[in-house]
Amino acid sequence: MDLPPDFPKSEVDVYRVIEDSGTYYVRLDLDRKPHYFTLTEKEIILHSKELHDLVLRDEITDCSPLSILDEIFYLILYELGVKRTQLFIEFDNFFDLITSGEVKDSKKIIELRKKVLVNYSDSIVLYYVSRRLNKLIPNETIEDIRFNYERAELLVTRSSDLCNIYLTEVQNNLNEIIKKLTSINTQNER
Repeated sequence: MDLPPDFPKSEVDVYRVIEDSGTYYVRLDLDRKPHYFTLTEKEIILHSKELHDLVLRDEITDCSPLSILDEIFYLILYELGVKRTQLFIEFDNFFDLITSGEVKDSKKIIELRKKVLVNYSDSIVLYYVSRRLNKLIPNETIEDIRFNYERAELLVTRSSDLCNIYLTEVQNNLNEIIKKLTSINTQNER
């Protein structure tokens, strides 16, 4: 979907939420892809096919703009939560593989870390936008979004730990090799 000509895209790309005389112009990210909408007391206009499809998949009983906005936040929270749960499972699997010595390079760990950072980035944006729209959405929604953000932050920390564990395993293996080579070298010198 195209943005209307009066949509302040460049400003919204920087500030995420722009308010002008009771009209809110908003940018949210999903998988680091921008999704825009315009919100007033009377209507919400989704400028993104993905957001539009996301809302259509859900049965919304109250079609007021603020109810739709609240529903959008919860649908995005659900998507982020599903992805985060999958990432936690991947993390646990990698942890087991690393500690058993089955991971031979860091490529998959780096890929996992990138996915974790996308989830974290999207969670930060959602939290920031919810705080900017705090006059329009219930405090409970903001708290749920904050909880999501904290969980995403925890996953980032754990993924950093995964890299450290991998590097420790590599260093331990290298130390063992050096010991063996030193032992072989010492025996040859006798």
